[in-house]
Order: sequence, then structure tokens, then C-alpha cells
Amino acid sequence: MNNREEINILDLISILIKRWWITVGLMVVFALVSFVYYTNFVDAKYTSTGTLYITIDSNYSNQSGDVNIYDIQAAQQLSNTYIEILSSNTFYKTVAVESGLDYTYKDLAYLISYSADDESEIIGIRAVTVNPEHSAILVNTILNNAQSEISRVVVGGSAKAIDTPEVPTSHSSPNVTKKVMLALLLGFFLGCVINFMLEFFDDSIKGVEDVVEMFELPVLAEIPLFTNDKDAQDKHKYYYRSSYGYYSSYKQ
Repeated sequence: MNNREEINILDLISILIKRWWITVGLMVVFALVSFVYYTNFVDAKYTSTGTLYITIDSNYSNQSGDVNIYDIQAAQQLSNTYIEILSSNTFYKTVAVESGLDYTYKDLAYLISYSADDESEIIGIRAVTVNPEHSAILVNTILNNAQSEISRVVVGGSAKAIDTPEVPTSHSSPNVTKKVMLALLLGFFLGCVINFMLEFFDDSIKGVEDVVEMFELPVLAEIPLFTNDKDAQDKHKYYYRSSYGYYSSYKQ
């Protein structure tokens, strides 16, 4: 593409259409590779969840007067404290034994996560494994042992299960559709970049305007090329003459 001071949207569209097969080809290749990879080489993961309601025993709260569970800020701090307790290596060792599964406490640190609502005393528990039954067993084991662990660490601490886990029937990741869509966008972007680069570095002469723009000299004449070639009956070849010599191109 010759140097220009301005390029409008029509020029951009024209560039993309000119070598459209490059962009489409890359999009198809990227989408196929993404689909094959995530459906055949990435393990599907299953998520099971449960919830805990955490408080301070009312008798302890009245006697000490230090904890007010109705205060939102205090409740949030209490939730964070309980999460730290349930995320400890000591508790995960208990869960590893009680679950009866082949996971170490270090494995559980990556498989289990917690979340707390800013305006409630609810703790969410989430386990993600490649086995749907294992995910449910881990969450259920945490719910069954959370009360004893919290009471051991926090005087008057209390935790009650609200939602018990269910065995997931479908995987939560990977989201193949999302991955394929991202691959399509990546292929489209890369195709656009390649098209623009090819056009930018293309310095071939395609018409009178290119000769004038490139050499800043007037075109003296256009000489048509007559041919009896049957395949070229609908085309005419023109030569453009300047002080630098002759240049040619085809026009419909």
C-alpha cells in the first residue's frame, strides 16, 4: 500500500476483503485447535458447593460483651476469622482423613475455596475436582467437621450447615464454547494484522494513480496491450510511461 496521509474506514474494509481467506482461514484453524484441545486434552472439572452460618454463642456474647454479631462490620471480621481457621493445614489434615479420599492436605488447599458475604454471616464453601463425587464428599466433610474445629479455636464459636452439597451432573470447566469464541476472535485479530502488514509493505504499481503518487511525475500516455489470448479477452494491459521507464498493470 502506498503512503497516504489519511486512511478511512472504507480503505480498511477493502484491505480486509482483498485477502479475506487469510482471516477466515486463521479463524477456522484457531477454533478447531481450541475445540480439539479443550475437549480432548483438558480434564473436565466439577464444582460442588455448600454454606455455613457462623455466629458466637449467645451465652458467651452476653457474658463478655466483646462481640456483637448484629454489627455488620464485626460479622465480616468474624467470617474472615472462621475462613482462616477452616483453611488451616490442621483442619485440612482432618478433612483429608475423614473424607477417605486420596488427597493430601496440600492438595485440598488448591481444591477448596471459601467466600464470605459482606453483609451476612454466611460462608460459602466450594470444592473443584475432576471427579463429581469427590467434590461433593469434600464439601460435606468440611460441613461435618467445621463446628468442632471452630469451637476448638474460638471460644463460643458456632457454625451450622445451611446448604448441603449435591453431586454435580455437569462439568463447570472448561467452558468450551467460550474458549472457541476467544480463539475465533484471536484468529480474526491476527488475520487483520497480517492483512494490514501485507498491504503496508506492498509497493507494487497497480494503476496510474500509484505511478503519480510514487514518483510524483505526470503520466505521459497509456498504451493498451492487445492480445489474442482467449483467457485474457476481458482484460487490457496498460503501460505507463514516465522518465523512469515503462510500468504496466491490468484493468477490466
